Amino acid sequence: MKKKYPISGIITIMVITMILLNPGQDKYVTWVGDRLKEEKGILLSIGIDYVAKPIISTSTTKKDFILFSIYHTHIVSDKEIITLGIFNQFIPIKSIAYEK
Repeated sequence: MKKKYPISGIITIMVITMILLNPGQDKYVTWVGDRLKEEKGILLSIGIDYVAKPIISTSTTKKDFILFSIYHTHIVSDKEIITLGIFNQFIPIKSIAYEK
């Protein structure tokens, strides 16, 4: 019977940690911008800060599940990126290209 208390304590600590480390949309937009900078190089990094980040911010929807978040970003009319935000990290789940 005494073994239940340490397990429930560990689960409680994990849940509280997940709630506290659920990243917000501002962090997501910065993360996407940083990934674009890595891919496109130094010349386009200024354009990414001033042009791409506002576009990413307005084209992203967030579903908050308290412990984690799912982000849907429609980059172009035919492409969507789905990302999991958990423990202050972002994990790309799926990149969907729609056929026209």
